[in-house]
Amino acid sequence: MFTKLIDALKATRRTIVFTEGPDARILEAADRLIKDDLMNVILIGNVDEVKAAAEKGGFDIAKAEIIDPATYAGMDEMVAKMVELRKGKMSEEECRAALSKGNYFDYHNKYAPDGAQEICPAPIAPEETAKVQDAALRAHHALGLKGYSRADFILQDDGTLYILEVNTTPGMTSTSLVPREAAVKGMSFADLVERLLELALER
Repeated sequence: MFTKLIDALKATRRTIVFTEGPDARILEAADRLIKDDLMNVILIGNVDEVKAAAEKGGFDIAKAEIIDPATYAGMDEMVAKMVELRKGKMSEEECRAALSKGNYFDYHNKYAPDGAQEICPAPIAPEETAKVQDAALRAHHALGLKGYSRADFILQDDGTLYILEVNTTPGMTSTSLVPREAAVKGMSFADLVERLLELALER
C-alpha cells in the first residue's frame, strides 16, 4: 500500500507547506520528505530560527525553502486580498497579524481563548459560502444525522472543495465554532441551546 503511495507522490511532484517551521516535529517530517525525495518542502518562519532549530535537532533541511512572513514579497498582496474578502470586518493591521501568526493547531491553539484565530464567517466569496453550506447540509443528511453537526472542508484556489470530516458532536464551549457560527446568524448561546433541545424533542 505504502509503495503505491510513494510511487504516486514521486510521479506527481507536489509541494507541502509547513506553517510552524521551527517546530521539531515539523522539521523531522521535512527531513524525511527531503531524504526520500517525496515532495518539495516549504517551511514558514524566521529563517535563522528555523535553521537553528534544524541544526539543534540534527535535521537536514538544506533543500527546503524557508519563507519568513515578515519579509515575504507577496505579503502585501495577501493582506489586501484578505481585507477585500473580509469586507471591512478586519483592518489591514488585523489581517496582517492574522496572516503572520503561526497556526500549528495544537492543544493551546484549539482550546485557549488566545489560541488560533478562527475567522468566522470565512473570508470567501458569497457563492463559495453557499457552495460549502450546501455540501455540509448534504453530508449531514447523507449520514442520517439529527440535530446539528459541523463539517470541515478545504476550499482550493481553483474552487475545488474537499470535505475532511463531519463532526457529529462538535464543541459547545466559549471557543467552539458552532456557538460562534450561530452568533454570526444572530443567535445567542441560549437561543442555540434552546433550538437544539427543540430539535431533540421533535425526534
